[in-house]
Amino acid sequence: RLLVFDVDGTLYDMKHHEIPASCRQAIAQAKAAGIRFAIATGRTHYALGKALNDLKPDYILGVNGAVVVRGDGTVLARQDFSGDQVR
Repeated sequence: RLLVFDVDGTLYDMKHHEIPASCRQAIAQAKAAGIRFAIATGRTHYALGKALNDLKPDYILGVNGAVVVRGDGTVLARQDFSGDQVR
């Protein structure tokens, strides 16, 4: 079982610039019950910030799925564009 959450406007309250306590508590309860937790975002995995990293996700699906990272920072998969594709 795996819970996957977007960041901006979902986990992260853009108005108050924080992760609501209710989200932190629900994720902690799910993890305690053996449910894995992942963040899916358009952001890069290394630019999530302390508040999101403190949630200790099991996985991060970054750059809109182009990079998959385990919670310990190990890159599991990545899809890069070649220079020609970018041009």
